[in-house]
Amino acid sequence: MLNIVLFLLLTLVWGSTWLVLKIGLESAPPFWSATFRFAISFVVLAIVILFRRPDYRPVRKNFGKILFAGFLSYGVNYALIYWGQGYVSSGTASVLFASIPFFTAAFSFMMLPEEKLSGLKILGITIGFVGIVIIYIGDISLKGEMAIWGGAVVTVSSAVAGFVSVFIKRHLKHVDSLLLTHTQMIPGIILLLIMALLFDDFDLLRFDSTTILTTAYLATFGTAFAFWAYFYLLARIEVVKLSLIGFLTPIIALFLGWIVLDETLSARFTAGTFLVLIGIWFASREKKLK
Repeated sequence: MLNIVLFLLLTLVWGSTWLVLKIGLESAPPFWSATFRFAISFVVLAIVILFRRPDYRPVRKNFGKILFAGFLSYGVNYALIYWGQGYVSSGTASVLFASIPFFTAAFSFMMLPEEKLSGLKILGITIGFVGIVIIYIGDISLKGEMAIWGGAVVTVSSAVAGFVSVFIKRHLKHVDSLLLTHTQMIPGIILLLIMALLFDDFDLLRFDSTTILTTAYLATFGTAFAFWAYFYLLARIEVVKLSLIGFLTPIIALFLGWIVLDETLSARFTAGTFLVLIGIWFASREKKLK
């Protein structure tokens, strides 16, 4: 039951981060925004760890692997996403990043032989991805050289995210999810800070209510809670099935945009959402969430 609740909460939280991020970037450069987001998350998790006092021995034994995973997931992945989204539409980015289940399935096939890649999973992933394409078909555009580069970078970020999930599932699932989340942030924060210093203008950063509130939400819920929940579930659910969140979060983002920003939902939204749900049903038929 807890797995199901966390899965649903994670879907809602990560779906909402697209909207909050869009609002927050109006008053903060992307890399500085990401740096502050993860720095605050690091402090929040440190406070929780002080009260919980989990066992650090698995962290010490796997410190190198954890830093490697953190460098990719918190550093490289988010640097690619933040940069790539500056050159492509949100619809294009959503479709390209929704390729995560495909990459996860491919890496899972190569690295996790115990998690069988069945025909139902492949069929479900394909149907779900078609649903995402239908939803965003009117917003997909890669016009111009920089847009093509931006699209390629977002796709690479999706591949990185898929690889990291499988890598953690294989090598680090026995590490406490709270410590795993916290320790991975160290190389991520360092890389994002370097990117901010190199590519962002600090003078454009405004510490107004929008920046403070959006950063606080993204740090506390979109990062600290969300990644803890993700790694907690990763140790208990097949990695390909967990990656299907990548199909649901764009739908949540559009729905919240319709409610909060009065954005329009087309008939394609209903048809695409239906296909996504059918795809998830096929991909998760073999075993239910415990």
